[in-house]
Amino acid sequence: MNIDKNESAVVIIGSGAGGGQMAHQLTKEGIACVCLEAGPHLKPEDYSNDEWSAFLQMAWLDARGTSGSWRVNKDFPGLPTWLVKAVGGTTTHWAGATPRFLDYEFKTRSTWGKASDTLKLEIDSKSHPAWTGGKAGLNESEGQVARFQKRFKGLKINK
Repeated sequence: MNIDKNESAVVIIGSGAGGGQMAHQLTKEGIACVCLEAGPHLKPEDYSNDEWSAFLQMAWLDARGTSGSWRVNKDFPGLPTWLVKAVGGTTTHWAGATPRFLDYEFKTRSTWGKASDTLKLEIDSKSHPAWTGGKAGLNESEGQVARFQKRFKGLKINK
């Protein structure tokens, strides 16, 4: 989507989990926005498969100041802030650092009843939010977009 220079737009700083979702929701509703990111767009083949070189590749290593008596400042005064400077932000780190389940973790450790017994749940699968998704989706009268539009009602939005 191209935005005319004379058109108002929401500016989102950072493309991590929050910024990316905000940009997606706003543009889905026809609200012009620009998402700014400090680093490059790294593709899977661009990443180093070594922890230390990947840290140097992705981390925000610009000088950061820290102060006070908290332990990190005392113990590691020169430690860089662990923020990723790339499209996707620090979410890209946590997506790669999240432990993966191993085969043994999928093995059953306990059973319920006898083999082939059926567990009967005391909830209605036709109305319980766990099955129906609850109030999923945008609520036009109470949701985030409606609150945004109410707060910025003077902002011209072209759909």
